Amino acid sequence: MINQVNQIFLCSFLFLSLFPVSFAQPASHWVSYPSANQTAYGVYHFRKSFELDKVPDKMVIHVSADNRYNLFVNGKRVCYGPAKGDLKTYKYDIIDIAPFLHIGENLLAALVFNGGDDKPMAFISVQTAFMLRVENSNFSELNTNSNWKVYKNPAYRVISYHEMLFKERWFYGFYACGGGDEIFAEKYPWGWETTGFDDSGWIAAEPLLFDKQPPWNLVPRNIPFMDNHLAYPAKIRKVNNADIPIGKWDGTSSLTIPANTKANILIDFEVLTMGYPELAVQGGSGSYIQVKYAEALYEAVNLKAHRDSVNNLNMFGVWDIFHADGGERVFRFYLN
Repeated sequence: MINQVNQIFLCSFLFLSLFPVSFAQPASHWVSYPSANQTAYGVYHFRKSFELDKVPDKMVIHVSADNRYNLFVNGKRVCYGPAKGDLKTYKYDIIDIAPFLHIGENLLAALVFNGGDDKPMAFISVQTAFMLRVENSNFSELNTNSNWKVYKNPAYRVISYHEMLFKERWFYGFYACGGGDEIFAEKYPWGWETTGFDDSGWIAAEPLLFDKQPPWNLVPRNIPFMDNHLAYPAKIRKVNNADIPIGKWDGTSSLTIPANTKANILIDFEVLTMGYPELAVQGGSGSYIQVKYAEALYEAVNLKAHRDSVNNLNMFGVWDIFHADGGERVFRFYLN
C-alpha cells in the first residue's frame, strides 16, 4: 500500500521487516489446514511449542508459504515473505532464530494468508500451504508436520477490490494490488503468537502429499528483506465531526472519538510511504474504523490533484476495516 494521505479514525503507524539471508536448498515439509478450501481467501495460524535446556548458538530455519506468511518467535515478529517468484522459482527465506530463543518453553508461530480470488496478481499460487524446516537435524521435531497446530481465523473477511474500486466509481483502468481486509476484534484469537496462549482447541496441521515433487520448486530469496522501521505521520490536515485539532501529529498521542459519532480525520505523511498500518485502540465496542489509503486527493474521478492540496478535494482509495470489541488492542494489517 502506498500512503501519502491517509483517512483514518484513530492512530496508525507503518511496519516493515529486515533480516539477513544466506543460501541453501531445503527439503520441504508442506502443511495446511484440514478440509479447507485450499484456493479460497483465508487466514490461518500455525503454532509449535518446544522446550530448551540450553539456547543453541545458532538455529537456522528455512520458511515459506503460499500465498504469504508472517513468522513469530516467542511473540516477536521476525520475518515475513516469501519474496515474489513463480512456481519454478518459488522463494523461501533463511533466518537464524537463536537470538529470539530462551531457556524453557519457546514458541514458533506463523500467520499464513491466502488472498483467494482477490489476491494481488504478483502472488503466484497453488493452494494454502506452509513450510518450515530447521537446518540442524537435532531439532528436526520442529519441522512442519502434523505435530504443528493450526487454526482458521474467523475474524477476517475480504474486501474485494471490485467493491473498493467500483463501488465508489473512482477508478477506471488496470488494478493488480489485491483486496482489503475487514477484521472483527471479538472473533480474533488475541495473543495467539505468545507462549501463554491456550491452543488446546486447535487441530493438527495436515501434511500435504504429492504424487511426485511438491509444485513449489524452492529457491532461496534473491533480494534482501525489506527495511524495518516505524514511519510516523506528520500532521492532521482535516477533521469532520470530532474535537481534534488540525496540525502536527505523529501518531504517538491518542485521538478520542465520542460514542455514537461518525468522524473523518485526514492524516498526511507528507512523503510517499509504503508499509503496514498499526492501530492502537481502546473502547468503542460496536464501532468500526475504516483506514483508507491514497497518494493524493482527487479533483474528480481519475483526476488526481497536487498531493499537498486538500481543500475542496475528494478522498478516493483502497481501505481496510477494523471492528472494535471494547478492549485495548494493537492490530497490524499484515496481509497484503
